[in-house]
Amino acid sequence: MRMDLISKGWRRGQVTKVCRILTFLALVLTSTACTSLIGRTITVKVVDGEGKPVDGAKVGMGFYRSHGGDQGEGITNEEGMVSIRGNDTLGVRTSVTKNGYYESETRIGGDASVEERILLREKQNPISMYVQEVSLNFPEENVKMGFDLRAGDWVAPWGDGNEAHIYFSFKGDKRDPFNKKGFVSIEFANGKGGLKRVEHPGIASFHKFPYKAPENGYTNSVNHVLRRDKAKEGLGSYESSLKPDTFGYIFKVVTKINAKGKVEEAYYGKIRDDFVFAPLKPQENNGSHGFIRFTYYLNPEPNDRNIEFARGSNLFENVEYTFPP
Repeated sequence: MRMDLISKGWRRGQVTKVCRILTFLALVLTSTACTSLIGRTITVKVVDGEGKPVDGAKVGMGFYRSHGGDQGEGITNEEGMVSIRGNDTLGVRTSVTKNGYYESETRIGGDASVEERILLREKQNPISMYVQEVSLNFPEENVKMGFDLRAGDWVAPWGDGNEAHIYFSFKGDKRDPFNKKGFVSIEFANGKGGLKRVEHPGIASFHKFPYKAPENGYTNSVNHVLRRDKAKEGLGSYESSLKPDTFGYIFKVVTKINAKGKVEEAYYGKIRDDFVFAPLKPQENNGSHGFIRFTYYLNPEPNDRNIEFARGSNLFENVEYTFPP
């Protein structure tokens, strides 16, 4: 009798263990299935500048959540497509790379499975250029001051530049941060060349500018105003002629004109983002009435309209920052 009781108890223990194992497996399978149902699939189609599919591109995705997230990557097929699945609540950061192309990076929002088309721009002919961000102070008002793009400085008597490529003049008044006004004039040398505004192209590529500058279509001189008035009540008013959707400019500098007025020598480049300028209090800024700041790229070769910069090939020495293409 005692042996029968022991045997029955042993069998019950074994059954209990089996039940626990089956329950655990069921929970694992259920959890996996739920995760699969909660997640979504992002399908990417990678194309080049002509709209043709790019195969062999590496696509990486980060599915972000408030705590942690998923990571995934894949390689595009002959149709330029790859699908990656993950679970996110804060969007998916997607990057695409391939040798000979500029990297593209974008964020995909929403919560549904989607197909995203991403442009991968080819590296055509990147070159060395003069590239730097300059912040120029105006020691005088209503005076045309010449700036040398190759030297990165004002010409004499305000700096060490040799040839004026662009002329700036400024007038402004600053009483306090909420009461100020400024006017800046930008004019290119020899009455030729000038600026051509570039709007944001709306692409994910690290290289967003055109590969080449146009030969014509430039505005020789532009004027910008800035005004902020403090109201007795409220935030007051703000006015600026600078447009927030400006991605940058392409410029043309004319350095030689023949007797018939025909351009014989010109240099091309680009300005990233818009100009930034503001009035200053001279007594607090070593006599400066205002400043203007911008980042420019200059092709050193005359009559060459290529403005595709080879990253890391800056002709200015001792520039620590590595500028994008």
